[in-house]
Amino acid sequence: DLNTWAFNQGEISEKYTTYSIDLPGHGGSYKNINESNIESFSKLVTDFCKARKISNIHLVGQSMGGGISLSIALKYPDLVKSVTLICPTNLGNEINIEYINGFINSEKRKEIKPYLEKLFYNSENITRDMINEVLKNKRMDGAKEALQKIALSFFSNGNQNLILKKNIENVPKTKIFCHFFPILKWQ
Repeated sequence: DLNTWAFNQGEISEKYTTYSIDLPGHGGSYKNINESNIESFSKLVTDFCKARKISNIHLVGQSMGGGISLSIALKYPDLVKSVTLICPTNLGNEINIEYINGFINSEKRKEIKPYLEKLFYNSENITRDMINEVLKNKRMDGAKEALQKIALSFFSNGNQNLILKKNIENVPKTKIFCHFFPILKWQ
């Protein structure tokens, strides 16, 4: 959900051109998705960049967006100048599937707030309006089914389906920055 970047994008955009994207199934994007794998999401992001003639990009991705950013850096190294990964998926086998399922299945403010708190350094930034916006997007027709389809594609049987850790050495060390917080468990 592009709203995850609301507290960062304003300050960064004072010096740089920035874009936040609602991936399919997330935020206000369409919910009727055919493909929900890392390759299809990576293609959507690169197509977005190509359509706008954006090159030499600095990708910043959190969680699934981190896995997608890493995938793009591996597949399109000439497009990517750097990639910053914040608790990225696709680096280890395990995933906090309780978090994933809890977020997907939460339908009320009280239920979803603990899951949103895991996404922010300062949970005081999570406002009632933000929670309502997340719930509004989750209540859109097909939202829950889309998120379940994505979760199954990325994390079947409570594990990550694609491990990119072995490929990370193919990204020049000057291009990659990795930050881990206690959202996800890694092996």
